[in-house]
Amino acid sequence: MNRILFWMVISALLTGCSSVSRDLIQAAHEGNLESLEQLLGEGGGDVNTTDGEGRNLLHIASVSSEFRGVAPINILIDKGANLDSEDYSKKTPLIAATEKGKQEVVKTLVNARASLNKTDLEGRSALHTALQTRQKNIAHILIKAGSNLNLKDKDGETALTLAVQGGDLEMVKKIVEARANINLARKDGRTPLMFAAAGGNLEITKFLIGKGVNLNVKAKSGINALILAAENGQVNVAKVLLQAGVSKTGFIQAIRVAQTHGHEDVANLIKASSTREYGKFD
Repeated sequence: MNRILFWMVISALLTGCSSVSRDLIQAAHEGNLESLEQLLGEGGGDVNTTDGEGRNLLHIASVSSEFRGVAPINILIDKGANLDSEDYSKKTPLIAATEKGKQEVVKTLVNARASLNKTDLEGRSALHTALQTRQKNIAHILIKAGSNLNLKDKDGETALTLAVQGGDLEMVKKIVEARANINLARKDGRTPLMFAAAGGNLEITKFLIGKGVNLNVKAKSGINALILAAENGQVNVAKVLLQAGVSKTGFIQAIRVAQTHGHEDVANLIKASSTREYGKFD
């Protein structure tokens, strides 16, 4: 954002604010340490002053692109800023900083004991946000700090379903090793294994199987991991599921789905599985 447009936006947000409040909001945007100290000290300013979007000074400083470092954040925390203040979209400073990829700010807020599991209007926590925006380092910080791994957003997405959909084996392992529920499904009933199967992610599929994932659970539509693999032509994933002992109950549907979508190799594999013994996968 160029500086002229930046200050036009700030001016709009400051409409209706007192002079001290306007100065505080500007100082937070700029990361002006001297002004923050003065205005919050002898200036009598309120550390929880909010702008036109409901953001307090900590929100504003946490996402500002006008400065680098965490000194303004520390000043505001020391002055008693509400760590878990919510703006009009229910985002906290931690969620906002995560969204912007502000890793050092996230560390500072986490160390100051900001709530890890507050959610925005979409039910997304800071960890949801980190995974959706592919902020891996921030996700690691939030997981290590103890974020709720099984928390669902409004669509039922969990940390694990998001990591699997992102195809990130390392993150999937991190989340599972931190004791996430590997069978927890979205609102539509789709599990992490289903996403791995549909996306053809062989290594994630193998990893989840090795951790004892339920192979036969069905989504609300009646499909399971094997049917999704068949639908998407994921022959290697289908083979691994068959080797792992997926129930034959859904074989007919899986064969039909594979044939409908032109995946004869998958259909033939499933047909053969009833008469051929597969060894363990590597």
